[in-house]
Amino acid sequence: MIKVYESIMKVYGEEKKVWLINYEKDKTKKTVPPSIHHIQIIDRSGSMCDDIDTLIEDCKKTITQMRNDDYYTIIWFSSNGQYRTLLKGIKNDEANRESSFRLLDSIKSTLGCTCFSESVKEAETIVDELAALCPNFSITLFTDGEAVTPWSDVEEYSRVETVINRLVNKIVAFNTIGYGNYCNETVLQKWATMSEFGEFIHSNNIEEYHKIFEENTNRVRNLENDTIKINCKNNPIYYATNNSISCHFEELTLNHSDKSKNQFIIVGDKNENLSFTFNDEVIDKKSVKSIAKTWVDGILYKIAYAEYCFGDRYKALKTLGTLRDKRFIDGIKNSFTPDEIADFKKDLKNATFRSVGRGKNTAPENYIPNDDTPCLIDLLTILSQNKENKYAVTSNYSRIGRKTEDSFNMFKKTEGTIYSSIENISFNEKKLNISIGFEIPGHVSINPKQAKKLDLPENYPCKIFRNHTIVKDGYLNMNEIKFKVNNQTYKDICEKFKDVEFMTANNINDENNWFISFDLTKIPVINANYAKTSIEEVFDLVCKENMLKAQLKLAKALVEPKVYEISKYNEEQCALLDEYGIKNGIYNGIKTSVSKAEDSDFYMARVFELNLKGFSSLSPIKMEDGKPTLTKTSNGDAYLVQAITNYYDYSSESVMNYIKSSLSEVRARLAGIRIAMIMTGQWFDISKLSDTKKDEVKTYSAEDKWLHRNFTMNIKTTFEKVYFN
Repeated sequence: MIKVYESIMKVYGEEKKVWLINYEKDKTKKTVPPSIHHIQIIDRSGSMCDDIDTLIEDCKKTITQMRNDDYYTIIWFSSNGQYRTLLKGIKNDEANRESSFRLLDSIKSTLGCTCFSESVKEAETIVDELAALCPNFSITLFTDGEAVTPWSDVEEYSRVETVINRLVNKIVAFNTIGYGNYCNETVLQKWATMSEFGEFIHSNNIEEYHKIFEENTNRVRNLENDTIKINCKNNPIYYATNNSISCHFEELTLNHSDKSKNQFIIVGDKNENLSFTFNDEVIDKKSVKSIAKTWVDGILYKIAYAEYCFGDRYKALKTLGTLRDKRFIDGIKNSFTPDEIADFKKDLKNATFRSVGRGKNTAPENYIPNDDTPCLIDLLTILSQNKENKYAVTSNYSRIGRKTEDSFNMFKKTEGTIYSSIENISFNEKKLNISIGFEIPGHVSINPKQAKKLDLPENYPCKIFRNHTIVKDGYLNMNEIKFKVNNQTYKDICEKFKDVEFMTANNINDENNWFISFDLTKIPVINANYAKTSIEEVFDLVCKENMLKAQLKLAKALVEPKVYEISKYNEEQCALLDEYGIKNGIYNGIKTSVSKAEDSDFYMARVFELNLKGFSSLSPIKMEDGKPTLTKTSNGDAYLVQAITNYYDYSSESVMNYIKSSLSEVRARLAGIRIAMIMTGQWFDISKLSDTKKDEVKTYSAEDKWLHRNFTMNIKTTFEKVYFN
């Protein structure tokens, strides 16, 4: 018996029509929990050397957890050709446990690398052979690494998926457990979701293997044979039981159902007149009732959890925004590493199915900004359009990274406000950081006798260089920044941010300059529109960035040629200045030290790189008779070669300044895209990307707009240790 309900509610940040289908069973009917044949496929590769003993002991615990009418099979794997079925179709009773445990003890050692496909194929053979003994199979694959085989990892993963596709109608669940930080979680997630009730779990504690196994068993134990088919064109379908959820699109077919709860949620457009079938029967719309208000929160948490685990994390974020649950909104933004994501999933699952830790209405209104809300990237883009705009260096700054200590510091800075041109802004090409560099003027006091003897000033003028990081890892590192800007920049900011109260502006002497203090806590770092950028647009931006870099290099060679002068100081004077930590007018310190990595704390920073293959550097430019030439070229010089053919177009300072502002605008845009995609969980259309031998690197190839040549763009996402103290 099914009951259908509908209502308009805010889902994914938009007004949507939601249908709820409750599939109710005869509660008076008594059913006996089925016996299960548990097939465990465990990783015995070399990387498991420190954990294999504990894993085997936990395998023993899984056997003691099983019911007496259950069966178990244990398969181990390492390199290709190295896999064995250690225990096959064993009835779980006291008589068999002792001998099974002895056999398990015999594999407390490691060998080889990691090949999944052969052991998964072995599991298929066992399913086919022993289905008559017990038809309810639950497979669990445990691994701590990625595929290492004579064939490519793409081929290896394809082989596994081919087997799972054959298995899905023969088993109840294909569960996967990824241990540590070096397994391919994307692939393991995909394998699990290919089966009806499979689930992927990330684990950082080898001793919780038996607990994860027990949770998976309980989920499967509460199932019974049943047939459910739902068809609804162009709509997502969420299927929830008492402790699990899955995400589907347009159609859903199940061979099993939960004994106690089967709930289906369909989301459509606000004005959509949905037509769908349940087990091939068209739903009578006259019987549809309204969704009770008390059910809405539960529905939204289920959708958010499903989208976070299996779908679009930005949809999860926007749905949690409707609930205004600050803890979970922040949790999505703060969860990057595998451990952080796993912990967040556990918390959100508890909130979804047990109402534990829910925090509805704990976030302020509009805590998640609109897709086109003016943001920090927009502000920096405007500021970058004129080199006359200058950053006023603040003393209230939170340093990142390891501090360099100078135990014998001789430098004394000049008092007063220090300004730095916006040209010194830096959009990190790897990490989600935005910084601005500046120089601090000052002097070093030299021993008067030494200074007089060598004809040097007693207070020798010099400078030091520093950076202030405005955004670190996608988050604000500075809550306030101050700038001196021209009148046009002031007008542009006022127009872009006309509805935002985040700045205090004072006119300086005349109407042409303004001193502005920006409260960055009042605006988001990015908005969602940056995350919606297509792979085609990103490719064009990366090509344009490389073209502008080449043009700027040429313009600098023509407008700002390096002049190599003989030092005005003799060798003895230079030696003395060096003793005081000064070289070429820069104070580098006398007795400096940086904390060693092993003595520092660290965190894992997200890395997201976009670059053209073969364009890592540009060749040096040599001037011959006033004309620029390249003595040797590489593939990465394509744009530079093009620019040199028309070098006279780049020989003015105004053109150079235009290139600088254009390059800064492109880099700001790319920085916004990279930060937005990581922070919101959005991603490119994966069907347009190609795999490489490195799982963290994808590629996209196309023809550029300017040279009409085919280039390949590398897209790399990974983590990197950042030390600090």
